[in-house]
Amino acid sequence: MAHPGSPSGPQPGPLDTLYLRFSALRQVGQNPMAQLYSGADASGAPVTVVVLREQAAADPALRAAFAAAVSHNSFAQQPGDVPVHAADLASTRPWAATYARSGQAGAERLLAGLPGGPVVPVPAAYTPPPVQPAPAGMSTGARAALIAAGVVLLMAAAVGVFYLGGSLAGGKPQAERSTPPVVKPSHGTGAPVPPPATGSGGTGSPGRPVLRNVSPVTVVGPSFAAGEETYTMRFDGWPFAFRTPGSWGCLGGKTTIPNAKAWVCVDERNTDAKQKVNVLLRPCPTTCTAAEQVAMNRVWLDEPEKAEVLRQRTYYVETRTNGEGMYTVDGSHFFSGSEDPADRALRWQVGVFIKSPPETRDVVQKILNDIVTQAG
Repeated sequence: MAHPGSPSGPQPGPLDTLYLRFSALRQVGQNPMAQLYSGADASGAPVTVVVLREQAAADPALRAAFAAAVSHNSFAQQPGDVPVHAADLASTRPWAATYARSGQAGAERLLAGLPGGPVVPVPAAYTPPPVQPAPAGMSTGARAALIAAGVVLLMAAAVGVFYLGGSLAGGKPQAERSTPPVVKPSHGTGAPVPPPATGSGGTGSPGRPVLRNVSPVTVVGPSFAAGEETYTMRFDGWPFAFRTPGSWGCLGGKTTIPNAKAWVCVDERNTDAKQKVNVLLRPCPTTCTAAEQVAMNRVWLDEPEKAEVLRQRTYYVETRTNGEGMYTVDGSHFFSGSEDPADRALRWQVGVFIKSPPETRDVVQKILNDIVTQAG
């Protein structure tokens, strides 16, 4: 499915959600900022879960610092990084889980550098001291950076708060940020760097794509304009890169669709934006024949029979206002992925689901259009 359905009836609390997701949960540790649980995931693999306390969860800067730590560790590459197995950072009480490893600390390592001190085993009776709030008089980004001393922030001056439809199974792409030149949109992002070479090639690191200098394709709404600050998403092993607004970030998502990779992208600076972009990539069985496209659309699109068709390989269902009062587009696009312009054989499907309040839908529309443009 492109996106989860909205549950009916009373919504479970954060700990209720954990007990539904993980079995045999029991609290094993705590500090003034968070609680630590052990348990097992749906496959029976042992996990540890760290959950922010109510007071810490009510402080935007503490939430941001925790989210930044989760974002950094969601794609473990350096010694000491903690691979994140699952997380929900939009919950009333944000949490993150890691697989339990014998002889190694678990999810409590995500709290390193945050206020509250070390996690200690749960004693018979313990009343945690109050969490000290972040210093007043600072911007949210500055406060988060101060609190997260020792936590590597992946985006300068941005705070990471991710609300995911599923578990995390990947990580933040290593992209560079820049303020784009006026002559054309930003083709890079992170410390200021020149845009990549034009054309379908480029000099990205092995396995990581670069943006192509091509004319924008419009599915719905506007595209990024020259001069807009953008952030380039460059996922390892993907055949294309794409842009989001400068304050956005992506984390790996979990999908039940075979042979598919998924990412969830949100606005890290604005926790009230209520915007989300789900992106899925999977190979076609052969050359994305008409029959294959029909079959793959049935798996990804919620209502494939309602889809509009562009160029016989781009499909989308636009909903101006759904039952939640949100604007959505459920899209599917088939493309080649080859760097050879003469090679037009279709090999891939990229699925995109965008969601936003109607009055700010142009933000997510730009991301959708850029994904289709860059995929080719």
